Amino acid sequence: MYAYTSNGSRTSLHLIVIAALSCAILLFSASSAEGVPMPWVFQLAGIFIGAFGVYMLTRYSLRSYRYEITDTDLVAADGQRVLDLTVTQATGRKLTVVCRVSLRDVTAVNVLDRASFRRQKAALCAGLTLFRYENTPFEPLSCYISVPEERSLLAIPADEGMARLLREAAEANAAPAGEAEE
Repeated sequence: MYAYTSNGSRTSLHLIVIAALSCAILLFSASSAEGVPMPWVFQLAGIFIGAFGVYMLTRYSLRSYRYEITDTDLVAADGQRVLDLTVTQATGRKLTVVCRVSLRDVTAVNVLDRASFRRQKAALCAGLTLFRYENTPFEPLSCYISVPEERSLLAIPADEGMARLLREAAEANAAPAGEAEE
């Protein structure tokens, strides 16, 4: 129905990975030079910086995600089609479905930048666990999807079309609850 992939230029991320791994190699090389006082300090710093580079490489640089709204071929009691939000992680040739949520369970959708999210984190995450399905830590905007039925808050890169469809689903889910209270 609707899908997009989290590809794109991640030059700054790749530069950070290259710089961290190069710095770790330089620190280990410097620690083996003759006359260096306390070489273990250089080695320890090299281990920490190298671990950071490997983390950034495996967590962000080598992964990509595909976000799609799919039809489940099920029909709800009210006659509406049941749609799912599916997040598929690609690492090399390996594809793994890491998240599948029914749009019937989505109650709120917020598109926020990191600073706004930090300010509103307590209200957004109240009792929910945050799951980030993004492949860059420098994404300017993220779409936060509240799924209280699963006790989760999903974070995906903001895509205008996806955010619109998810907001429509959240509004449709809020309407029956409002009618039931009357």
